[in-house]
Amino acid sequence: RVPGSFWIDENGWKYKMSNIQAALGLGQLQHVDSMIEAKRRIASWYEEGLAGIEGISSWPEASWARSIYWMSSIIVDESARLDRDALRAALRVRNVDTRPVFPAISQYPIWPTQQQAQPNAKYIGDHGINLPSGVRLTEDEVAYTCQSIRRALGQ
Repeated sequence: RVPGSFWIDENGWKYKMSNIQAALGLGQLQHVDSMIEAKRRIASWYEEGLAGIEGISSWPEASWARSIYWMSSIIVDESARLDRDALRAALRVRNVDTRPVFPAISQYPIWPTQQQAQPNAKYIGDHGINLPSGVRLTEDEVAYTCQSIRRALGQ
């Protein structure tokens, strides 16, 4: 288990939302199109700012789909100068907050039958980083994150 990662180790309870939570959700839906466009814009800034960095890859948008880019994420391949956790530590020093990508869901201990993780899910869970991606990020803030990644990887 990676510190700061999303991890489920016991069953929990999922209660219905309150009226206040429902009202907040409905209020957010009024702005969903502009929030999706902000996420897409942020993802494009990352794509541009991280282009050509050896050992870093991201998920391209499928030709048949339109991504909402809920999270801006990268994969730190084995060829990179630093592994995923070392890159996260280097970014933390520069005040860039990151999170590991979710681990393969089959690995959570809550399941009654344990199974091996599928290779791609395991690789992504072990090598993925979620970058800052809030809808209010500025282009300069994304550029700072990209420059920090380049600096940490010696590129």
